[in-house]
Amino acid sequence: WSLGRLFSLTPSWSHPVIAADNLSGPSLAPPKGIYLHGGPGCGKTHLMNVFYDSLSSSSSSSSSSPHQQKVHFHKFMLDVHRQMHLAQTVHGIRGSDAVLHHVLTRILQKGRILCFDEFQVTDVADALLLRRLFTGLVDRGAVVVATSNRSPRELYKGGLQRELFVPFVDWLEETLVVVGMWDSEVDYRLVMSGGRGVAGGVSVSGNDSDYDDDDDSNPHGRVH
Repeated sequence: WSLGRLFSLTPSWSHPVIAADNLSGPSLAPPKGIYLHGGPGCGKTHLMNVFYDSLSSSSSSSSSSPHQQKVHFHKFMLDVHRQMHLAQTVHGIRGSDAVLHHVLTRILQKGRILCFDEFQVTDVADALLLRRLFTGLVDRGAVVVATSNRSPRELYKGGLQRELFVPFVDWLEETLVVVGMWDSEVDYRLVMSGGRGVAGGVSVSGNDSDYDDDDDSNPHGRVH
């Protein structure tokens, strides 16, 4: 299973420093990412956390540079839109391609292995941007690991201009290994909480705080 290949990521691939003016990607082909989908408590977030923590422990003595990041997907997209706005208003960057290049640079400098919890699409601005954004990330050597309560075909279902979003779904299914976990009979929220009642949710650890603050801080948040 491809998760085993992800667990075998070597420092020679996952640690390279990405300069702002050099986003050509690693010389070694990155492994395929994974899209885990299933119901609440099925263990998908726990599995991603185990993977993420294994990278953190294996890299602690080999590199001081960040090479992986974990963030709630909604929070990640808020920051993407904010960075696009700042690229134009603060840095004076013009043209959609140049703006996207700037945003990709900022993302990859925080880590080439991207772990997204609660991948979902409810906003038309996100829906129209995702294919260009994720194609750019993967083409530059990023590996995406995502969890979601929806299968790819259920994303943004019934959304405005969904026909323009469908090519991203096709790309997602072709580029990532899609794994359904709907048959799980264990509620891992209860396991992780020691069986004390129904868990209200699973927290995301790691460097999610990287998206709370930035050198180009902006009080306005999301910009459409």
